Amino acid sequence: MDKTAEYGTDALRLALTIGITPGNDGALGDNKIAGYRNFCNKLWNVARFTLDKAGDYSPTPPKPVSLADEWILTAFSRENAAITKAIEEYRFSEAGERVYSLLWNDFADWYLEASKSELNVSVLVSCLEAMLKLAHPFAPFVTEAIWQNMPWKKQNLIVSTWPAPGKKYEANADKFSKIMALVSQIRTISANLELAKPSLVYVADDLLESEAKLVERLANVNVAKVGEGRGLRVPTGDFECWLDVDAATVQSYRTILEHKRDGVGEYLKRLQAQLANKSYVQSAPPELVEQTKDRTAESKLLLSQLDEQIKAIKT
Repeated sequence: MDKTAEYGTDALRLALTIGITPGNDGALGDNKIAGYRNFCNKLWNVARFTLDKAGDYSPTPPKPVSLADEWILTAFSRENAAITKAIEEYRFSEAGERVYSLLWNDFADWYLEASKSELNVSVLVSCLEAMLKLAHPFAPFVTEAIWQNMPWKKQNLIVSTWPAPGKKYEANADKFSKIMALVSQIRTISANLELAKPSLVYVADDLLESEAKLVERLANVNVAKVGEGRGLRVPTGDFECWLDVDAATVQSYRTILEHKRDGVGEYLKRLQAQLANKSYVQSAPPELVEQTKDRTAESKLLLSQLDEQIKAIKT
């Protein structure tokens, strides 16, 4: 009851559900509960943004007009089916994790930012309604409170119909995923090199040309078509593009990647030494050994990616 008073009932419910294996004891602390209070706050802020943009909205089926619209509707359809199946099979932790990721990563971090370039109220509201329904079993109080603030809703959320997976738009959703991967790479490079608002140049690419405004907004760059590539190649297999920076900046980024590669390489050696130790493999808890194997595989993949990025840089 003390934690409910401090963090809210929804936050405690989420903390007692997500990351808990049925039949086993689970760790529970203030940091975990506070983290799920942040989830409730994020949901509230997303709803406030959506309702502000909705204005005098009248309920209507979602009508996608952009790649971002089709991507988020596809994401909701896919996750809706997965969350429903997990709940039906009593895998509540997995269902809660998917609800968390759908709101935080897909809806808030990507779609809301993309929608600021091309607002589509029908899709925005449709996704919010589905989000509230999917989150309601885990956070009933904040979701019901938001639902009651929707002027077009007549019945309570708790007795509303559970959402069914909607239409998928796989082809255009895949195109938006490529844009997301490009933006993530640009953000990483810009952060490492402390670039304020660099220019992204490309030679010829229909998708990049049609979605230039979206990339500019999400990645905080200026996009321009040029006759020949120059600067720092952005490591993505879907686009031929470069950040237009000088040779010294290119070399600086190469040094950063090489330093990171060395660190990952040393970490990988330590993991491999653990797995080569028969005493560790035989006496350590099986789940700990599996975690070591997973980290080894992840480190190998990261090392390979860093090698490819370094190779792609022209000095």
